[in-house]
Amino acid sequence: MTELKYLRGILAVTFICCLIMASCHKNAWRPPPPQNPMTEGDSLIRQGKRDEAKKAYLDFCRLSPDDGRPLAALGRMALEEENYDEAAGYLESAYRLTPTDFSLLSDLGRAYNGAGKPEKALKDFDRVIENEPLNYFALSGKARSQVMLGLYKEAEGTVGYTLNTVGERPEILILSSDIKEKKGDFKGAEEDLKKAVSMSSGSEENRKALAGFYIRLKQYDKARDVLKSLEKKNAADRDLLIMMGDMELEAKKFRDSENAYLKAARLEPDDPDNFMNMGNLYFVQGDYKKALDEYRKASKLDPEAPYTYGGIGDCFMEMGRFKEAEAAYKKAVSLDKNSEQDYVSLGDLYLKQGDLKKAEDQYRLAEKIRQTGEVLYALARLEARKGEASQALTYIEKALAEDPELKESAACEPYFKPLASNEKFKKLVGAWSPGQTPEFRFPR
Repeated sequence: MTELKYLRGILAVTFICCLIMASCHKNAWRPPPPQNPMTEGDSLIRQGKRDEAKKAYLDFCRLSPDDGRPLAALGRMALEEENYDEAAGYLESAYRLTPTDFSLLSDLGRAYNGAGKPEKALKDFDRVIENEPLNYFALSGKARSQVMLGLYKEAEGTVGYTLNTVGERPEILILSSDIKEKKGDFKGAEEDLKKAVSMSSGSEENRKALAGFYIRLKQYDKARDVLKSLEKKNAADRDLLIMMGDMELEAKKFRDSENAYLKAARLEPDDPDNFMNMGNLYFVQGDYKKALDEYRKASKLDPEAPYTYGGIGDCFMEMGRFKEAEAAYKKAVSLDKNSEQDYVSLGDLYLKQGDLKKAEDQYRLAEKIRQTGEVLYALARLEARKGEASQALTYIEKALAEDPELKESAACEPYFKPLASNEKFKKLVGAWSPGQTPEFRFPR
C-alpha cells in the first residue's frame, strides 16, 4: 500500500513537471515571422522613413515581379517628391500589371503633366473618364493638360463640366482662374483664386498661386503682403524665399531681391541654384562679369546642368565674346537636346553675327521641340531681318497668342523697325519705339 502511494506521488510530480515544461515551451521566445515587404514598406512610410520604405518596396519587386503594388507605391513616392520621370516609369510598369486600376492611370497622367508631357497625360485622363465620368482627379488633370497644350476653349469646357458635376474644389478653381486670366478676365481670375485659398486655408501652395497672379499683374504690393504672411508662418520655406527674390528682382528692388536669395542660400548652401539666382541678379543689372562668376560657380557644383552653361553663354554674348558664347551654348545643347531655349540662344548669337542660315537652323530645331512664344518670337525677328514682312507678322501674331507679355518687347524690338509703319503691326503691337522699356524677362 505504501509502495502504491509512493508510485502515485511520483506520477503526480512527473505530470506536474510535464505541464510546467509544456507551458514554458509554449511561452518560449521565438523569432517573429518575416514581415511582408509591402506591409513593411507601408509601415516605414507612416514613420517617415522614406529611404528604408523604398528599399522594402524594391525588395518586394524582386520577390514578386508580377505584383504591381510595390511599383505603384514607388511611383506615388516619386510623384510626391516631384520626380516626375521616375514616377512615370514606375507607374507605367504598375499599370501594365493591373490594367483595371484607374487610380494608377490617373496618377500616371499627373506624372506625365509634371514631366512636361501633357499629350500623354491627356490620353490617360480620357481613358479614366470613359470609365469613371465623375473622377475629379482625372477631370482636373485633363483640364491641366489642356491648359498646358494651349487648348483653352477645351479646358474651359472641362472646368465648367467639373464645377457643375463634382462641385467647387481648390484645384479646379485655380485652373478656372488660369483660363480667365488668359482671356483677360482678371477680376474673375482673382475671385476664383481667393475662393480656392479660403477653401484650403492651410494650403501654402494656393496662397503662392495667388501671389504669383499678383506678380504677373505687376501688383507687387499685394503679392508682397501674401508672401510676407507666408514667410511669418514658415521662414525656412526655401522655395518661398526664392519666389520673393524673383519678385523683387522683377520689381527692380535689387537689395530686397539679394536679401531673399541669401536667406534661401543659407538653408541649402551647396545648391547650384543659389549661384544661378545671384547670377540673374547681376545680369539684370548689367554686371555681366559678376554674373559670369556666379554662373561658373553653379557650373562647378553641377557640371551636368545645361542651364548653367546657358547663363555663361548669355554673359559672353553680352560681352561680345562670341566664340566663347557659342561654345557655352553648344555645351548646354549637348547636355539637354530637348531644351528649346538653348537652341534659341544659339540662333540669337548667329543672328547677331549676321549668319541668317545658321540662325534659322537653330530656330527650326527649337520649333520642332516646342512652339513656345519665345521660339515664335525668335522666328519673327529672323523673318524681319530677312525682309519678309508678311512672315514676320504671322510669327509675331502667333508669339503673342502664346505669350501676350511679349507685346512690350515687340514694341521696342530693333529687328521690327522696318515694320513700324505696317498697319497689322500697329494693330498687334501698337506704336514701335526704341525708347520703351521691354517687359522684364528672367535671363535663366
